[in-house]
This record gives sequence, C-alpha cells and structure tokens, in this order.
Amino acid sequence: MLTVTHARRSRLRRQSNGKRICLSPRDVEIFRLLDRYRYLRSSFICAFFPEADQTGLVKRLGDLFHEGYLERPAQQYQYANALYLPAVYELNAQSEAVLRECGRDDLPIVLQRGRMGAYRHFSHALMIADILASSSLA
Repeated sequence: MLTVTHARRSRLRRQSNGKRICLSPRDVEIFRLLDRYRYLRSSFICAFFPEADQTGLVKRLGDLFHEGYLERPAQQYQYANALYLPAVYELNAQSEAVLRECGRDDLPIVLQRGRMGAYRHFSHALMIADILASSSLA
C-alpha cells in the first residue's frame, strides 16, 4: 500500500500546491469583509460565518493565501508570539480585481491599500479593525 504524505506549507511564504481555486460566494464575501476592515484575523473571519466549519474555513483561507488571492501582512510576524496567534489577512490586487468584477467601484487614491503608511501603523490599524469587527459581531 502506497502512503502519500503532504508536507506542511509555510505560514510565512506562498507555496502553491497546484490546486485550482474556484471562488465561491463565501470567498467573495470574505473579500468584502477584508475590503471593509482592511485587516482581519482568521478568528474574526470565522466569527462572521458562524454556520461554517471553522477548521474548513481556516484551511480555505490558507488555500486563498497560497494561491495568491489574499495576503498575510509580514508585519504580523514581528512579535515573539506571532506564530501562536490567528493569522491576519488582507486583500491584494487579485482579490481587489474579483471585487471590481462583482461591482465594487474603485476607491479614491488616498484610500487605496498601502497609501497610509502600512508598515508604520500596522499594529494600530489591526487594533482598529479588531475593535470594529468586535462591535459588528456584538
């Protein structure tokens, strides 16, 4: 009997496994949430979909990252306990293109991703996103 083992993919860099991604309505809804909040931890994304299997949803987020539809900001890994926290996600050009295909208008240049000093203010922007998401879920 032949046993196939799959190596774990890195959490820090993309490693495509060649799986073809067919975007679902839930994926587009995840993109809309990230468009609204800019950054969201995987735990908050799961909270917005209470009927979904959390393990399956976290795996799907990983697939969307590894296949280039989402970003995991590198700034989240600057803390000693970063690998023990839920991963943080944000949109990239590919997911923004999907949102435009679904009817989202382009944002003014000032509000576009990366224009407001992302590296300098990451912790603050993430804290704001956490608070806004918490109040939306309450």
